Amino acid sequence: MKNTKVLIAVAAYKEAENLKNLINEIKLHSPSSTILIINDNSNDGTKEIIKKIDYNNLVYLERPKRLGLGTAHKLSIFYAIKFNYDFLLTIDADFSHDPSHIPLLLEKAESNTFVIGSRFCDGGKSDYTGIRKIISILGNYVVRTLLNIKLFETTTYFRVYSVELLKKLPFDELNAQGYSLGVKLIWLMKKLHANLVEIPIHLKDRNK
Repeated sequence: MKNTKVLIAVAAYKEAENLKNLINEIKLHSPSSTILIINDNSNDGTKEIIKKIDYNNLVYLERPKRLGLGTAHKLSIFYAIKFNYDFLLTIDADFSHDPSHIPLLLEKAESNTFVIGSRFCDGGKSDYTGIRKIISILGNYVVRTLLNIKLFETTTYFRVYSVELLKKLPFDELNAQGYSLGVKLIWLMKKLHANLVEIPIHLKDRNK
């Protein structure tokens, strides 16, 4: 990943308790990357916390209201394209995605490759239990079967896109929201003949 520009995007809503620690962890594991925080007008002190962080590679975008995960994800895609990044990595703000996995995901990133952190492939783990676990397993099974996507994980947003591939997306078709957008983006990556890669991760439940 030498001499490549990496954007790490975090969509946030009422994550003031997590963001400072998350940014520090991302800096530790990927010090040369730019961190983009997209905050949906949380009104929980997030803006004030970010202002106190002295880090040149930190970009903060405040949106006027809660617009949702899907639109934040699309904004990160447009930002990565506009400012000529090579790769876009997205990660949740609640520490369900462990920043220590970032180097493993980026290690597999190539111009024609889509990489996803997977709790369901060999070596992956998840803290989810009960109905949440059942829904996750069934949802991923349905996607894998109906869309013929050879991935065990399609719903998590811990992933790396090649910006070269993102530029080829039919943006008028990105009308899905939330986790359905995440699935649709993988389907579009498949249509672009991207190499789809899974990296085992431990998906954790939030503690704050």
